[in-house]
Amino acid sequence: MFKTILIPVDGSPIALASAKVAIELAVLCQASIYVIFVASPYHRFIRSSGIGLMPKSYQQQFEQHEKEQGEAALSSVQVLAEKAKIPCTAEIIIDKIPARAITEAAHKQGADLVVMGSHGFRGVKKLLLGSTTQEVLVRIGAVPVLVHRDQAAADAFDWEDDEEAV
Repeated sequence: MFKTILIPVDGSPIALASAKVAIELAVLCQASIYVIFVASPYHRFIRSSGIGLMPKSYQQQFEQHEKEQGEAALSSVQVLAEKAKIPCTAEIIIDKIPARAITEAAHKQGADLVVMGSHGFRGVKKLLLGSTTQEVLVRIGAVPVLVHRDQAAADAFDWEDDEEAV
């Protein structure tokens, strides 16, 4: 059925829960998994954060932080794949648009399926944070996408300030 399953991770509990589901599916299908972490590139001027102009000296520190975050997120999934005896390839991809990186990785690796989590943000949070999952669904084309929502992981987020989440 599926031969290669792409799992984008961001280090969140929801992404890890989705990876577990993808690994279970890979075991059933005797598929391999390809796990990616999309790291943000360094920009001297960070508009979205409101920080403004960043000194060039922060570049190495920023890139090291992104690399460490990516390695930790990928390692968690690699350990699970090893325990399940599933072939696993992992990669950190640098791209300012995660949905583009996920879509391109799926096509490049010939993925039969993408399994990814959704934080389920609504209202203002969705407007401000966007939805990578939604954008992947729009961009991906013919590759099926399984969107996983794990209630325990979703409960780890503070929904109190989002009136539409009630």
